[in-house]
Amino acid sequence: MFKKRWIVTWMVLVTLIVQSFSLTTVLAEESESLKGLVFDPNRQNSVELEQPLENVPATFEMIAKFEPDRNERQILFGNYSAASNPSFSIELWSDNTLRYYEVSNETRNMRTDAVVPTDEWVHLAWIRDAEKDTVTFILNGKIVHEAFATDLPAQFDLNHLHSIGTDPRNGLHMSAEVKEVRLWSEVRTLDELTENRDTELQGGEAGLMHLWELDKVDLTEEQPIVHDKAGNINGVAKGYEAPYQGEFTGTGIDFADGRTDLATDIMEEGPRTVEAWLNVPVNTPGSQRVGVILGNYWGGSYDDIPEFSFEVYNNSTPRLYWKGIKDNTLNYIANGVSINRGDWVHVAIVLDDEENTATTYINGKQEHTAALRDDEEMPELLPSKAGTLGLKIGSDYRYEDDGTPTMAFGGEIADVRVWSTVRTAEEIQQNYNTFLTGNEDGLIGNWKLDERVDDLYPDNSAQQNDAIVFDPGAFTWQPADFPDGDYRIAVLPDTQYMARQFPEGMRNYFAWMRDNAEELNIDLAISVGDIVDTPNSITEWEVAAESYSYLDGVIPYVLATGNHDVVRNGLNRDYTNFNNHFPYSKYSEEPTFGGAMVEGKMENTYHFYELGDVEYMVISLEFAPTAEVLEWANEVVAENPDKRVIVTTHTYMYHNGEFISTDHHHSNRHYFSDAMDGPEIWEEFVSKHDNIVLALSGHIGYPDIVVREDIGVNGNVVQNVLADSQYMEPRDLGMIMMMTFKEGSNDVEVNWYSVKYDLFYRERNQFTMPLNLYDNPTPPKDEDEDKDKDQDQGGGSGGGSGGGGSSRPGGGGSTPPPADQEPGDGSEPGNEEENDFGVEVGFDQNEVDEVTVEREGEAVAIKVEASPETENINVSLDNNSVNQIVQDGHSVVVQTPLGDMTIDAETIAQLAGRDLSIEIGQGAQVNGQPVRTVKLLSDGEEVADFTGKVTVSVPYEQEAANGLVVYKVTDEGRVIVPLSRVVDGQIVFIADGSGTFTVGNNEKSFTDTPGHWSDEHVNFVTAREMFVGVSENEFAPNGSMTRGMLATVLGRLLGVEESNAGSGGFTDVNAEAYYAPYIAYASEHGIVNGTGNGQFAPNREVTREEMATMVVRFMEHARIQAGTQNSYEGFEDDAQIAAWAADAIQLLQEADILDGKPGNVFDPKGDVTRAEVAKVMQLMLEAYVY
Repeated sequence: MFKKRWIVTWMVLVTLIVQSFSLTTVLAEESESLKGLVFDPNRQNSVELEQPLENVPATFEMIAKFEPDRNERQILFGNYSAASNPSFSIELWSDNTLRYYEVSNETRNMRTDAVVPTDEWVHLAWIRDAEKDTVTFILNGKIVHEAFATDLPAQFDLNHLHSIGTDPRNGLHMSAEVKEVRLWSEVRTLDELTENRDTELQGGEAGLMHLWELDKVDLTEEQPIVHDKAGNINGVAKGYEAPYQGEFTGTGIDFADGRTDLATDIMEEGPRTVEAWLNVPVNTPGSQRVGVILGNYWGGSYDDIPEFSFEVYNNSTPRLYWKGIKDNTLNYIANGVSINRGDWVHVAIVLDDEENTATTYINGKQEHTAALRDDEEMPELLPSKAGTLGLKIGSDYRYEDDGTPTMAFGGEIADVRVWSTVRTAEEIQQNYNTFLTGNEDGLIGNWKLDERVDDLYPDNSAQQNDAIVFDPGAFTWQPADFPDGDYRIAVLPDTQYMARQFPEGMRNYFAWMRDNAEELNIDLAISVGDIVDTPNSITEWEVAAESYSYLDGVIPYVLATGNHDVVRNGLNRDYTNFNNHFPYSKYSEEPTFGGAMVEGKMENTYHFYELGDVEYMVISLEFAPTAEVLEWANEVVAENPDKRVIVTTHTYMYHNGEFISTDHHHSNRHYFSDAMDGPEIWEEFVSKHDNIVLALSGHIGYPDIVVREDIGVNGNVVQNVLADSQYMEPRDLGMIMMMTFKEGSNDVEVNWYSVKYDLFYRERNQFTMPLNLYDNPTPPKDEDEDKDKDQDQGGGSGGGSGGGGSSRPGGGGSTPPPADQEPGDGSEPGNEEENDFGVEVGFDQNEVDEVTVEREGEAVAIKVEASPETENINVSLDNNSVNQIVQDGHSVVVQTPLGDMTIDAETIAQLAGRDLSIEIGQGAQVNGQPVRTVKLLSDGEEVADFTGKVTVSVPYEQEAANGLVVYKVTDEGRVIVPLSRVVDGQIVFIADGSGTFTVGNNEKSFTDTPGHWSDEHVNFVTAREMFVGVSENEFAPNGSMTRGMLATVLGRLLGVEESNAGSGGFTDVNAEAYYAPYIAYASEHGIVNGTGNGQFAPNREVTREEMATMVVRFMEHARIQAGTQNSYEGFEDDAQIAAWAADAIQLLQEADILDGKPGNVFDPKGDVTRAEVAKVMQLMLEAYVY
């Protein structure tokens, strides 16, 4: 029997080999004679069936030749639109393996290991045998995979249209030439498949449901039809329209290699029409964003910082993105328009605010129009100018680490035109293919790019705003050469991130001031608030107190408090930690101390200093001062008319040079309803006193110093300044606004200086600022001495953003190394037994067998071999190794039999300068579930809170129940860790600090969710206690979700304490309501905005676009990054999506977190159910890239 079985097996195997060889031979012999319909992803080619299939086929066949080196997922035949809709799809994955995906009575996902050959004709077949519960994949007549599928239904309804080459999402397009597609209602045998492979079927064969002969499609038809030879479901071939005919005869510049980087000066007028000739290479992938034609986007920290981008988006679609009006960002994409590749095409976009339209023209012909604003009553959408940086041609201000532009245009550009006027269709048609004279009305920029003259490309318009070759490094950082002077005052911007993330950097920052005080004549330092980032963190306060103490007895300093320095509870401002670490008892003894508003408290104080021959008073006002605080400040200044007064208060000015108010983000009144905002501080205090010369503020992160000059009620001039570098990268730059004074002169030299790099930041931030110090100032010895320092401060009473120029904002890819560090490859010698890149790892040989250390990409991988029974594994890094890892910007991955731990670069940076011990231990199981102890020890002290992300994965072989969660064991009991999931035999979770973790089942039971499509999602979110039921036994999956409920769900996920009272500054939020603490937290951290007029509308149903925006802002706050699964192709109702929600919806759709509705619509104004939110929450966490 044994021998007979082997004989039979060998016979079958030989038969299969012969069949496979025979078919392969036939395919090879006939390959040159085969032809089919070409599917080009760049043109989004597909064949959409005209009606749904009547049933799922039993056998599917395709004869095709796939393009090589595609390396992207491709839909061969599919109708997937959402997880809740019945569908089946056949796909080719990025590694060229086959996949079958079905949504019927359950979801089925089956993959083969066999690789489909490319660049040769292949015969693919797929057999779905419902009787045997099997799915079989066949390649060139050979079975390459067979999978069992329990309870496979013989029939299920298919309501959505299938397509060849894509699915209803209109993404993941196929790159192939396809001859035929056949669908059979019966299970075909291998012999039948092989015999019929080269036979031209007649259409009447038994069991043949549908036959589409794609090699016979007539593409000359206006709308090519693919006829169904066997059934009655024809298809429509899409994307085969005749391409645009190139007419351009000039020359341009190829920006594809990123080497050409052109910049212009600031454009004071706002563009209304933009045009350019473009040539995109024919091999550009459809999924690739082609790049920026004209733009100045740099990723500003606020959505009302003007940034402009005229670009070609995915699938070669024209796009115009423009932000600068709060909560209203223009994101116009000409969906369905794809410019020709491999030939010159003229693209124009016209923005008509009056008609509320955005229109795209291709070669002078109108191709697409959409509404600018969803609501005609919406406030203005288009900013008054393109931005505070000059427009760049062929890229913008985003850079890679090697200094090349991130968004460099992937092709050629010529004859770029910008108009301040709305060009008509007739004007576009008449002029697009003729060169301009330069004198046309409304022309504010015209760069032909056909000739370089004296290192620039001339602007043909009357503006003469020539494009220069841009050097981001030279324009960003300047050699530090402080001017001569008699004394200096150092203004210290928000130090919050140094206190939290870079404590050693903060110590070095203050040590530099101490060590250079005498040489540079630094006689005073003034804070603008946000000393720490976390008001309840004693660790951060201790770092701050220690750092400031370096100045004691060396440089006098004035402290100011910010929103991160105060614990907020309703209208109560709790400065306990600030006063404990900067005590009144210490500073009131200083001879310069003038007094405090409340004895014993330091948040409102004033101080006297004699610097040079000027007597100053510096008054510090607490964050969000009340009317009572301003009244006190008025009295103090009035009592000291002989002093020149400098005011410091945290929140006073906005990045655009305006006084901050509720018209802006994060004003004082957003935090406390009784606070005075910028206009009140000016009108009720600063403007009233002729001896106030300077008012300083922070809070609003912006890379440039912002200065506005205002006239007080007495005719005196006051300089109002915003200096806050908190969002500049890296966040330990240690920026100082250094002011240099000369006795007898009212001209103060200002420099924006980095302690870390010993460099000045941007030429525009090195300027002269007049202060009203002397009634009769001494004239300068040489009137021409400072003529090169007359930098535009963007000032005047209208405000501005600190000067001209077109240098790149932010730290970015071209940031130089510190001045004392020689360039190198980062691979300094270390422990040669372990590695050659400066990292030495210690371990206990009694615990582990072997440790290896490798560099894997941006991570240092420490691999530990030990017995799975080991109770505790400990590896250590000395401070030199930690510093090396921090310097390289690497994360650390520790792999052990007990589990793996990934410590991100931010957490490692938190521990710089100290020895680090990493421990993973295991305890006795609880109810059969694993228990793990995870610890980081810094200089022997346990790190309780991780600033970054620490990911832990533990082997988990048991079946993963829907209600499975991870708990952190504390003294008070167990606390759920919401960021967890089970995947690939591992339970993975994010640890927020050292501790002991265990696994448990927290599944909730409801009577109204079994059988509901959302049952799995409801189990997931309720187990993590992000949601609760509407009663003990009911969840109400179809119930509505309000804005207050959604803020609560997001807050619970973040672990916001219910005791955090407050209303978020909204008049319609009751501080006692269940949602109040969550809304207050979300408002403070920019996750939610109000609906206008100081209201939040907590009990109104949340709309789909509001939900998308809140979820994405939550992800940004929680630093959750979702991988891209789909290419965004847009919805039929894109024009109805509010501009402020468009990017969020695109991100969630690309990440497969949020789908549209049937008919490819999004329904942005539609309500959201509790079940839908539960699904989004689960998919968001599961999409989190651990």
